[in-house]
Amino acid sequence: MRAESLSVKKSMAASRYGAGLSVIRLTITGAVSLASLFVLCWAGAVATDVRLSHMFIELFTMAPIGSVTALAEGACWSFLFGALSGLLISFTYNLLSFLDTEGEAS
Repeated sequence: MRAESLSVKKSMAASRYGAGLSVIRLTITGAVSLASLFVLCWAGAVATDVRLSHMFIELFTMAPIGSVTALAEGACWSFLFGALSGLLISFTYNLLSFLDTEGEAS
């Protein structure tokens, strides 16, 4: 009986304050999204002469823009920075959950 009441209290607390964002899921999402964007920009830079793609690639690597080294190095760094961004966003969001009012759903 006591375990049931504890379970009910946890359930009520979760529904009251929201479950929050999954730290792992958002970390992976950020990593995959930014790495995918990097690969798309690298392909665009190789196929065209759009300067914007070149500048995005230069954020993550100093290798020549069209090289395979730039693709490999930049994809790794963008994956890591995307993971860090997702991690920081989820932690910050969950830390600020106290700002939710009682009647709002997150």
